[in-house]
Amino acid sequence: MADDRFAELLKQLPGVEIKDNKIYAEGQEVKRVLIDGKNLFGSKTSYALTDLEASDVRSVRVYEDFSPEAKRLGDNTAEKEKVMNVVSFGGGTNSTAMIIGMYLHKIPIDLILFADTGGEQPHTYEFIETFNGWLEKHGLPQITSVQYHDKDGNRLTLEQECINSGTLPSIAYGFKRCSLKHKIGTQEKFCNNYQPCKEVWASGQRVQKYIGYDAGETRRIQHAAPIDEADKKYEKHYPLYEWGWTREECVRVIERAGLPKPGKSSCFFCPSMKKKEIQALWENYPDLFQRAIALEHGSAARNVNVKGLGRDWSWESYYNEFMENKAFEDAQITFDELFPDSSGGCLCGAPCGCYDG
Repeated sequence: MADDRFAELLKQLPGVEIKDNKIYAEGQEVKRVLIDGKNLFGSKTSYALTDLEASDVRSVRVYEDFSPEAKRLGDNTAEKEKVMNVVSFGGGTNSTAMIIGMYLHKIPIDLILFADTGGEQPHTYEFIETFNGWLEKHGLPQITSVQYHDKDGNRLTLEQECINSGTLPSIAYGFKRCSLKHKIGTQEKFCNNYQPCKEVWASGQRVQKYIGYDAGETRRIQHAAPIDEADKKYEKHYPLYEWGWTREECVRVIERAGLPKPGKSSCFFCPSMKKKEIQALWENYPDLFQRAIALEHGSAARNVNVKGLGRDWSWESYYNEFMENKAFEDAQITFDELFPDSSGGCLCGAPCGCYDG
């Protein structure tokens, strides 16, 4: 950490310590950092350590105050205790490493939620089974899969929704409705009906929600900060960021835990997939690839500015072009194949590859 950061200034104050990206005064953790009386960092005091420069600060004062919840409830006795920790599990590297890290840091986990669109990559479903074994071995709760249901209570997968509407996933058109509806929305609905969460809200507290943004996703976290601060139901935590864990460190943590690498988590027909991932899909799961192509065909009549799952190109056209190029390359023969009895070089037999008459 640079010497001109706010953290270095705090270390010079008597009774103030920095441990694990947290601020302690007289042995007690500082819960909030106010700038001109405004709580710009919410409960994420670690952001002040990395985002503030010492030159921006003229004076520092440490004092005791009641929590926002206690103030709102008029409770002048003590700060309420956290009672519900929910982990949002995406099925990929970051959220897996976050859960392992929470276990290592002795952060309690009450509920692990995974939103299943019904079209996740096969390796994601396989990893969930493996990871559930690790969770059970370490005394942690199993992963709870939640799905989207229509108003009649029937399961509706993202794939079926696209078939019914004759469209592609919304991200192909530049929107994120599929994620909001089938990922965030399903977890929200589950918690709304989950009794332990309801009890926390009834007591005037917020449910603690843990999200796996790593140390390289500063802008993503900063973008979410105003929304997080205004959220009356959830207090968001980004432990990977607070621990300084990069994507690479997350991979190492998973390896040290004896687990296989989870692989990228997405739907098998996600428009954000890279070409090499699309190729792996048709090579390893040709039936799933054909289902993705069927979505392109089913949406063709309604697609105006989009050609397919690749937005300005279709997966089918990419597949056909790839196969044509492969067929052309396979049809080429080498010199040795054409003249098996030749010693090599030019057609004239000269080893130098030229002929001067």
